[in-house]
Amino acid sequence: MSLRIIRLFTALSVFFVAGTASSANQNPPSSTGPQASAPSRIRISQNVAETQLTDKVAPIYPAVAKLARVSGTVTLHVVIGTDGVVQRVEFISGPQLLLASAMDAVKQWRYKPTLLNGQPVEVDTTVVLVFDLNKETSTNEPVTSEVDPQFRADVAKLFQLAIYRQSSERDAIPEFMSILVHIAPSFGDLPNKGVLLDAYRQKFLSVLESSELNDRISEVYAKYLSDDDIKSLTLFLESPAGQHFRAAELDLDSGVAQAAIDLAHDQIPEINKEFCGEHPELRGKASICSSQAGSEAKP
Repeated sequence: MSLRIIRLFTALSVFFVAGTASSANQNPPSSTGPQASAPSRIRISQNVAETQLTDKVAPIYPAVAKLARVSGTVTLHVVIGTDGVVQRVEFISGPQLLLASAMDAVKQWRYKPTLLNGQPVEVDTTVVLVFDLNKETSTNEPVTSEVDPQFRADVAKLFQLAIYRQSSERDAIPEFMSILVHIAPSFGDLPNKGVLLDAYRQKFLSVLESSELNDRISEVYAKYLSDDDIKSLTLFLESPAGQHFRAAELDLDSGVAQAAIDLAHDQIPEINKEFCGEHPELRGKASICSSQAGSEAKP
């Protein structure tokens, strides 16, 4: 639950930062000095930028894209800092199912610092990544590790509890919808298209009943929890308090998310006022400070 709250506030912060940047771009500072200063950022081609690469991380082909048989080219706009570290990655074009993997990989790339007249400058460039199903190897496939059979059995018992199954089914829906969007057009205008899509949905959700899923879960749990941890969790969730928690978990999850949204909404005016007071240079530029101009008491 805490992870979802973090994601929520991260999304809110990105929204306001983007709004501030947008407003600032609409009101660029004028250059009235007698001499133009040296550029702090230069544009270079993708080919030139590639020669400066020192550390290139290959993107992992998303499993959901493989399942949906999605391939293609992802084009990204990239800003490289003066130290060669990627500062910003923005989507230009390409299949949505491949976007996150492409961006995650490029964010880890490192370049040699680019010099202009002996001084390091930021670099603006384009990165193109090609995802080809025909060239995919097994290097990106999960590696099955040996997990104690008793541990697997205890994890299976834990997973059988409703809280875990309901959460897994709920979390699987967005992945399924992503696949369905790409698969549905291939069915054309068949009269039984709805029946076929529902049958495909059932096959997808049947994965949640497979023994392979328990094996995958066991491998993940084994990295962080001991068998005693699993047994203790099971004992708690089978206790009266645990059963009460299980019954309320989904409602708690929804309530906590709503509480975070409500708090953020209530605090936004005060946050804006305080932030804009600390950064007067944003007045007239950032939309969040438009109502703050002249609101501060004179000294």
